[in-house]
Amino acid sequence: MINQLLLPTNEDYHNENLEKLIAKCQLHSEVILEKQGLTDRDMSIVVDQAIIQRQCTELWLKQNSITSQGALILADALQHNIALRELYRYGNQISDIGSRALAQALSTQYSTLTRLSLGSNDITDEGA
Repeated sequence: MINQLLLPTNEDYHNENLEKLIAKCQLHSEVILEKQGLTDRDMSIVVDQAIIQRQCTELWLKQNSITSQGALILADALQHNIALRELYRYGNQISDIGSRALAQALSTQYSTLTRLSLGSNDITDEGA
């Protein structure tokens, strides 16, 4: 798994505001976390609470401060995703490394994602 190999764990990290926002969302629905100042450290919370527990069908992470490290965490979760259909990561700082990890995760036979938005990130022609 990508995040276990490359990223430190965030077992002791909590973001109470983020956790409250996700808790308000219904099961199998959209989770909108636009412009929340989210960082890579928050991605473990998003994966656990929005993707795994809430089984969200749409995840809006537009205009936050998520880099390729956060994309790696999300890519790992997408390899086992059964519900997420749409992912919006517009306006973050994801680079070619993050876009490649997402592409690799989405190329599995288990991918359910039908829409991906990565505009206004730090992705070059090589990562597109």
